[in-house]
Amino acid sequence: TTAVFKLRPKVDGLPEPTENVKLTLFKPTCKDGADFPITNISVDILDRENLALIENNVPNTVFRCTDAVSVPNLRSTLADKYEWETVGGAFTYVSPPSTREIKPATQTTDATYKLKATFGTGTESCVLEKTITVNYAVLRVNNPDAICTGQTATLIAEGRTNYTWTPATGLSCTNCATPSANPTATTTYTVTATEGTAPDGCSSTAQVTVTVVNQPGPQFTGLASQYCINDAAVPLNATPAGGSFEINGIPATQFNPTTLGGGTHKVKYVKTVGGTTCADFVTKDVLVNTLPAITFIVAPNVCKNAPAIPITANPAGGTFKINNQTVTEINPSLYPAGDVTVNYAVTDINSGCVNTGSTTVAIMPLPTLAWVDVNDAYCKTENITVTPKLNVVDSDGTPSTITLASFNPSLASLISNKITLNYSFTGTNGCNTVITKEVNFGEPPTADFTNLLDEYCQQALPVTLTAAPAGGEFFVDGLPATQLIPQDFQVGDVATVTYVYNGNGCIVQVDKEVDIIQPNVYTPKEETKQVCPPTAQGYPLEAVPLSQSQAGYTYLWTSTVPALNGLTARVIYIKEDQSGEHSVLIRDAGNCPIDEKIFDITIKCNTAFFVPTAFTPNTDNKNDMLQIFGADFTKLRFTIFNRWGEVIFTARDKKEGWDGKVKGGAAPAGVYQWTATYESVLQPGKVIEKKGAITLIR
Repeated sequence: TTAVFKLRPKVDGLPEPTENVKLTLFKPTCKDGADFPITNISVDILDRENLALIENNVPNTVFRCTDAVSVPNLRSTLADKYEWETVGGAFTYVSPPSTREIKPATQTTDATYKLKATFGTGTESCVLEKTITVNYAVLRVNNPDAICTGQTATLIAEGRTNYTWTPATGLSCTNCATPSANPTATTTYTVTATEGTAPDGCSSTAQVTVTVVNQPGPQFTGLASQYCINDAAVPLNATPAGGSFEINGIPATQFNPTTLGGGTHKVKYVKTVGGTTCADFVTKDVLVNTLPAITFIVAPNVCKNAPAIPITANPAGGTFKINNQTVTEINPSLYPAGDVTVNYAVTDINSGCVNTGSTTVAIMPLPTLAWVDVNDAYCKTENITVTPKLNVVDSDGTPSTITLASFNPSLASLISNKITLNYSFTGTNGCNTVITKEVNFGEPPTADFTNLLDEYCQQALPVTLTAAPAGGEFFVDGLPATQLIPQDFQVGDVATVTYVYNGNGCIVQVDKEVDIIQPNVYTPKEETKQVCPPTAQGYPLEAVPLSQSQAGYTYLWTSTVPALNGLTARVIYIKEDQSGEHSVLIRDAGNCPIDEKIFDITIKCNTAFFVPTAFTPNTDNKNDMLQIFGADFTKLRFTIFNRWGEVIFTARDKKEGWDGKVKGGAAPAGVYQWTATYESVLQPGKVIEKKGAITLIR
């Protein structure tokens, strides 16, 4: 009989590297009693993710920071089979023939070691792998030769990834491996080099000394390594002065890129400076870069009404400008007729040299056409003959007149409500102008005033005249006007307002008589208040209650507070710093004043409450009673306590004072605590709590 048992491991939080499962097989007895075991099978379950495959917590990367440090032995956790391999390194087995532990070779290069550990056998085996990298990170620096004043030495650090040099004096960079050093005096530089991160990485320092001999060698000054061929000539200078220059073996005093032409030119300066430490000449290769040739690809002539045309040039990648504005195309409509200069600048991607060029594009003028003897619209009822004409000025300036076919609005309107007149004219330069005019035939429009009442009181504000359709002209008593001003008339006058509108080619006139009546009589209402704003928005002042406000009412506030002056809302809000006089003039829908209110507002939010700190109840009629002082509060509850916290006096009104007695007897001299709660009259609903102490003196 064969039985197969399958185990499915799961993450259960138990410690690694292994978990043990034990299976016991039992055989039942033939007699009464317990079964007895036949055999036990034990199985170890490994956690692939968390198992430490190499013992002693060896990190994934081992750094050799100095030659004195060797690579530690690598020992696998207990398994059934071990396979080791290396790239760039060598190793020996520690206890052959066992392959569980190896000793890596000590060497001056990087290497990797890979372990493949097999747990179990056959198809049920489990193979885990681990790679350890040995990083040879020993810091090494050079020992540069001595230099003369003004010369440069190269500092070299190697073996690590990150470097920091100090001091920065004379260095071309402070965080590179090979900075150039140009100190003015002998200087010792310290480099701090790191590899990896703590605690497993490397960090150490080394020093490099640059010895400077106080004897300057020849040096070029002001001579670049390369120039563009169109650059200006550069005078040749060097230190110490007094020597001789030559370019390509020919004596020279200046470097002229235009004269020398493109290519590399060798510049040499010779000056004997004495001694044997420094050279007596210096050379430098200077490159002269040629400019890219420019070829434009653009039409030479274009009509002013032509669509935008692209601009291209070879080599591509440059910038086009017209009138110092960057462009990518020429839009003829943006420029006056005549020549337009297109400038192009392109930079060579290799040398950085810039070449410029220009070309001219002629914007050709258009013939101009203008309609005469024809309107935009006519009434359908007009029985007239209309003969449209065009005044033409050719592109060369020659004038002419063209007469088109006639039409009769009363007849043409029987076919359509409009006609479209078109004409195309080509000038002597080949440019064409097309002109179109739409002539409408309409019914006489209906016009009327939109905001003018039948009457206004003599004190009403000026009324801006409006009518529909808009666009006509207004007259008051025959004079052009934009407003009706009632105050210009006397009570009982009648103003005649006229609106004249020209629409659909027809002229209509509307007249309206407006009566000027007696103004309203009212008495301004004054109100004085001491208030505290209930919210951050402020204390509301109403011109009229909402229930009394009617459509068309307008409001104008006048205030001693500039921020509130000129407001037109029905309700305005007064903040804590806006005490003063605020008045509002109320007008009805006809702009006639009907009422005025004046509010004298004082903002007060702080309630006055004061309790003396001492009193002397000794019956001398001087300060014998403890009184509460203040105003603008209600619902008072004032309580005095003795030293043991017992209530000895309570008052519900500020008029109630304490005479210094407790249960009819004199309270001893001393300090008594008190508490008070009350509600502010200025801020209804706000409860204020206070406490303090009083001294009873006898």
